Amino acid sequence: MRIAVEVPISGGDTAAAEAQARAAAARQAVSQVALTFTSPAAAANAPAVEDVAGRPELARETRITTADPSPTVLKARVDVVVRLVPLIAALHEKGLLPARRVAVQITEPQPEGAAGGGTAQVAITRQLLAAGYQVQVSPPQALAAGVDPKRLPTADVVIIGTASSEPAPTPMAVAGFSSARARVEAQAVAVETGRVIAAEAASGAGADLDPASAAKKSIEATADRVALTLVVKLASDAAKP
Repeated sequence: MRIAVEVPISGGDTAAAEAQARAAAARQAVSQVALTFTSPAAAANAPAVEDVAGRPELARETRITTADPSPTVLKARVDVVVRLVPLIAALHEKGLLPARRVAVQITEPQPEGAAGGGTAQVAITRQLLAAGYQVQVSPPQALAAGVDPKRLPTADVVIIGTASSEPAPTPMAVAGFSSARARVEAQAVAVETGRVIAAEAASGAGADLDPASAAKKSIEATADRVALTLVVKLASDAAKP
């Protein structure tokens, strides 16, 4: 997003003013995006919002596109890329987003020659955890840990979907490499009402030395893209009055 800022130039030090402009733009951009994920009631907690906005690590990139320096003031437009997953995690940390317990159930056939599965489910779970969501373990995981699945707390949201991969129709030109195409579809459903909060589907590719690894890479990369959309939409939904 592009942010317009004005900062003073002290002692003719334009470079210092540009650094100040980038920092001010990053803070403003993070604050603006944070408020899109925050309910009016939560946004009233100004100190918490300011704490999140002041975290420089949440702005991945700041680049000045235009600058108009005068002897005393630098007027600049700065492009800022906000890191959404860490931002949502920070909002959870400060209590600006309600804590939601999420269960993930992705059906995924085991690729030929691969040991184990669940690549998409692992990728989606990883993104949810990075964003500060509480992820419910699956019944098989609970049993493996010696926990009765019936004693697990009820999830607020369940993410259900499918993932699959197949060899790419056109072989790679590089000898000794295999390529695969993946498809991942998922939707987030509110457990209490059955309302579909978010839905996303994507296709992607992956390559590696053997077909099984290529299939896994294609699913993982595609699931990461799907997961990012679901994480953002879950946060946006939580901000609704």
